[in-house]
Parts: sequence; structure tokens; C-alpha cells
Amino acid sequence: MKKPYNPATEKPYFIDEEGARNYDYDNTIRYLQYKGRVKFGKHFRIHKEDLTIISKLASLLHQVRKLVRKTQP
Repeated sequence: MKKPYNPATEKPYFIDEEGARNYDYDNTIRYLQYKGRVKFGKHFRIHKEDLTIISKLASLLHQVRKLVRKTQP
């Protein structure tokens, strides 16, 4: 059985054999929620309508990282 994700002690990704970070979307949202509360207080919350832009930003970041990996020697 897989242990539950704990954003206080774990990052929302794992590093594969090639050294690339592989993110889990649900764990990333939990991590952002946790970090937001740590930084901005217990009333910080990611709303349902925020998930669309977070998803778009995550996708863009993934594309940029792939492009950077391709251009590095």
C-alpha cells in the first residue's frame, strides 16, 4: 500500500534515472496549499477556479524544461 503524501516532509516530485523531475499533479497542489499556509497564514487557500491557471502554468513550465534540456550540451 502506498503511503500518504506529506507536503511538510516531501517534495511533490521524484527524480528518475535520467535526473529529470517527475511531478505528481495532486501532490503539487497539496504542496502549494501547504507552502501557501506556511508563508501567508492558515487562511490561505487554493480555490477551485485557481486550478485552471495552475495547470496551465505547470504545463508551460514542463515545456520550457524540455526545451532547455534539448538545448543543453
